[in-house]
Amino acid sequence: MEVNYTDISKTYDDYRSYPESLIKKIIALGSISQGKKVLDLGCGTGNMASQLRRVIKADVIGVDASFDMLKVAKGKSLEVICADIDNQRLPFRDGSFDTVIVAYVIHQIKNLAFLLSECYRVLRDGVLVLLTSSHKQIENQHPVIKVFFPSYIDIDKGRFPDIHRVDYLLGSLGLKDIKHEEMSV
Repeated sequence: MEVNYTDISKTYDDYRSYPESLIKKIIALGSISQGKKVLDLGCGTGNMASQLRRVIKADVIGVDASFDMLKVAKGKSLEVICADIDNQRLPFRDGSFDTVIVAYVIHQIKNLAFLLSECYRVLRDGVLVLLTSSHKQIENQHPVIKVFFPSYIDIDKGRFPDIHRVDYLLGSLGLKDIKHEEMSV
């Protein structure tokens, strides 16, 4: 099923935002400070980018494949670029960013190895912050659904890559200091 981002862009900000405590956690995890260059891949309407800019005055560029989502982000005075991050090289030079953030996007990516290699390519000895749902979180967050609609849990787990697979792909790129932290959004 294709996602209709034209419709979603109109109400996305009403349902998807990040509490300031999580933004501060991402700032710490990503070693983000004023003047650091941050890439927000799959930025959508720019919620995270605008919050990073407000809290830490980070220099953030957002990338997304949806013109409609980017139109909303641009309305927040964000620097944005339209690119299909699933199929194309990122339009940046090697080592352009101190931090790359990929928030709740990898479950929509068909070629995860390619995307992660592009993240690695554009990082300059920086930090890649991936926010996703683990299979354990999916099982634990939906106890009622697990009892009454167990096939839904399997469908959701099928959409999100297993954390061990993500670790393997990151390790194959040469990333060594891979850490996990469980958070709820």
